[in-house]
Amino acid sequence: MSFRLQIDNVENLGGETCIRGRLIEGAYFGPQSIRVKDSTGKSRTATILSHELINPQDWPVTADHGTQLVLHIAKSSPPFIIDAGSPVEGLGSVALRRDCIDLSRELSEPLFWGNFSTLYMVSEENDSPYEEFLGLSQNDVNNYYTRFLAPLINSKTWPIFPLVIDRDRYVDVEWAGGAEYQDRVWIGSRVSEHRALLGYQSGHFSVPGLRPSELAWLLERIAQTTAHPASGLLLVPMCYLPEPDARLIETLANLCARIPGARVELADTMATNMVEHQVVGVNARWEWRASIGWCSTCRYSQRNPQSPLSILSEADFGFIDLFFSEVR
Repeated sequence: MSFRLQIDNVENLGGETCIRGRLIEGAYFGPQSIRVKDSTGKSRTATILSHELINPQDWPVTADHGTQLVLHIAKSSPPFIIDAGSPVEGLGSVALRRDCIDLSRELSEPLFWGNFSTLYMVSEENDSPYEEFLGLSQNDVNNYYTRFLAPLINSKTWPIFPLVIDRDRYVDVEWAGGAEYQDRVWIGSRVSEHRALLGYQSGHFSVPGLRPSELAWLLERIAQTTAHPASGLLLVPMCYLPEPDARLIETLANLCARIPGARVELADTMATNMVEHQVVGVNARWEWRASIGWCSTCRYSQRNPQSPLSILSEADFGFIDLFFSEVR
């Protein structure tokens, strides 16, 4: 449970129900699933469609703020009537997938990278990288997302891109749907069956999930496997950089050049744009903690044990430390 909210009032507005209240426990950091009850104690799970903040003080909203939250959910059918005396329970922003589909084959599709480029390869000089770098039209890129990717993200079979590290370790890039789209990165072990969430990109992000040295190590390991040559680019958004890194730009340029349909002469420009997106200066600090390993100081990172967004346990931190034991 991520939060409990004491209801001030409930109002039906057309096809939506508006719940106003204040947190009494936990933290609210964006759309997610919630549990509400009626006067008989029967519960209903609903998805937050949108939210408003009245008298906001900070983000995420915590129980010690005076902020009033306004949560919009789909209107429930009679006879279910929300009991204003029962707190709303948040069910967490990281809903686990029910099923998945391996979309590794799409890494050979230029339109896939056209969508990726609009997020991570744009710059003031290159505002349409899918056109300049891949020779694609905006209409084709948008249609590919709308007709192919979005239905999968919105279904129970979320897309994943599994990356093998060795006989035991793996990385899953997961494009999750639900209350809010999240591009997630998980690491795992086949032997121990332990998995840990490094972070996610979304409207309410939780990054960084990788230290620069960890990203470089993963890119090197993936290059030695049978994965698509450009697949390592999917991990770059998980890493914040204190400053531009020439060696990383060179590595990413080599990967960009392997994107199907790419104009190789622009690969270095695209790599430079990607790195510039990830530079956040002094906010990209990492600290070593003897009991749990490397921790981010960024307030929203999963790998910050003080972050109200983090779902990682002490055992998860230990697993992450073991996973990257070869990395300085």
